[in-house]
Amino acid sequence: MANIEIADKLLILEEGKYTISVTGHFNKRKQLVIESMQIRNPDHFTRSMSI
Repeated sequence: MANIEIADKLLILEEGKYTISVTGHFNKRKQLVIESMQIRNPDHFTRSMSI
């Protein structure tokens, strides 16, 4: 992952608890390049971590 900030935020989140909306595009290798990420159901934890 090129954007370390987005990668760190994804690793912190508990699996299956949050719904995430991402925007981006696919590169030549058919990999999703995420440009922005938003949590659709934020709670106290995600707000306190500025995710």
